[in-house]
Amino acid sequence: MTGFTGASVSITDHNGRTVRYEWGSMGQREGMIYPDGTKISWKYDSLLRPVRMNRTAAGRDPLWTQYQYDGQGRLAEKRTSGGYTTRWQYDENGLLGELSHTDASGILDRYQYTYDAAGNKTGIRKERRGFPEESGSYQYAYDGLHRLTGVEKDGKPLRSYQYDIFGNRTVMEDCTRGIMTVSEYDALNHLIRQEISKDAFPEDTIQKTYTYDKRGNLTGEYQDGDLLHGYAFNSMNRLEKAWDSEGTEAEYFYNALGQRTARSTAEETEEYLLDLTKPYHNLLELQKGKHRQTFYWDMNVSAMEDENRTLQYYLQDELGSPLRVLYRSGSGAAYGYDEFGADLYDPEKKPGAGIQYSRQGEHQPFGFTGYRYDDISGTYFAQAREYQPGVGRFTAEDVVRGNGADPKVFNHYEYCFNNPILLVDLNGLKPRPAWLDGIYAHIQFETLFLLLYSELYVERRKKDNIYGKANVYIPGGGKTGGRGFADVVLYTKDNAQIYEIKPQSYYNDLKKKQDGEDQLKRYIDTYT
Repeated sequence: MTGFTGASVSITDHNGRTVRYEWGSMGQREGMIYPDGTKISWKYDSLLRPVRMNRTAAGRDPLWTQYQYDGQGRLAEKRTSGGYTTRWQYDENGLLGELSHTDASGILDRYQYTYDAAGNKTGIRKERRGFPEESGSYQYAYDGLHRLTGVEKDGKPLRSYQYDIFGNRTVMEDCTRGIMTVSEYDALNHLIRQEISKDAFPEDTIQKTYTYDKRGNLTGEYQDGDLLHGYAFNSMNRLEKAWDSEGTEAEYFYNALGQRTARSTAEETEEYLLDLTKPYHNLLELQKGKHRQTFYWDMNVSAMEDENRTLQYYLQDELGSPLRVLYRSGSGAAYGYDEFGADLYDPEKKPGAGIQYSRQGEHQPFGFTGYRYDDISGTYFAQAREYQPGVGRFTAEDVVRGNGADPKVFNHYEYCFNNPILLVDLNGLKPRPAWLDGIYAHIQFETLFLLLYSELYVERRKKDNIYGKANVYIPGGGKTGGRGFADVVLYTKDNAQIYEIKPQSYYNDLKKKQDGEDQLKRYIDTYT
């Protein structure tokens, strides 16, 4: 049912459950009423920014969230009724410089970020209460196409990655465990074979193979010939069935919009109540037998309430991955992920050897970037597709082909152009920056530019006296006369053409537009 503006005022699902909505005159969501009568209300300031979310429910603990913004209009602080506060701080370029979560005792988690001239994250300093092994300084390296190639912690290598020209990961080395994985692909970018070897035991090499259906969906994952996971897909290329090496099977159900509404196994069925006005971040309720979890949302899931009316609060990183899900008392679950989203939970960790991470999907459904982990399929549910963090790929082709002028779109399986700590793909259809649109513009343009003009890829460009470079260091080109990096420079026989890339959002902002023009002028004036 819709109102006079065309916005939905109530939606009833296949189980007869009705969710009602209230909208403001400018299209802002002001209220949502769950089937049991629980109401969530939002208040906005004069710029239509949310300043408070409040839950109204008789006889239950108060649930509210308050938001504050800095002088540039950016989200700066979030306070919750659970006693937890999240703060965001930004650097001089408007990029996220620090994210912190605190309770009454101080810092729970604090992440500090550094970037290169293209906006790639080059460092994250992590401070996590109770997790000294994860806390420390992480450094990240990239190739010329902005693909992640190396991860170090406190100066020691953790993992390294190599790719072919199509963006397929060909080599992954786990430096701490001494394990190397070499991957092979067919002409359609299907991962078909992996050889996994350990330095100390080269004779124990593991062979993994993969099979696909005629539409490019992954149907089987095998280790030394034995099945690890099997998959079957429906006519919409959505996962319909999955089974593991022990024969445990799950079946998945969808509505006409392609949204998952249930999962069924031999032991139990999970039913999902969805906010059908949203393509993702839309799970309102998970019912499993007598157990029920209800979720309350702002820009991400903010709180969870169980069937006993007990509240837990979500604290996420900058990608939207839960770091902690806590009761008011401070107890609860804590999570860790590697750069591509693999779970840091260690089933072999012995009691007394430090605080253990919670296993993803065990206590609550959300994991890496807000995806939902499935223990039978071994994948993350990413709405349109399934994501495998161990290989950094989706199990099905992307149905959104993108712009053919961008060479990265020709690989329909890779995750976020192999830049997983910068980009997110919330619906399995299109990567986007977790924070700023300008970063994505840089990555797209510079990648295409290098493929067209770089002497690395097109040797004849030098012979023609036409070639280009990205992220060119120009002494004196910075704001204070220090370092400066031009986005791209095209060299011809007689001159050098300097280009500075800005997102479209800068055009209508007079200050940002002027800053961009001044930046380009500094590069031109100081270039030699």
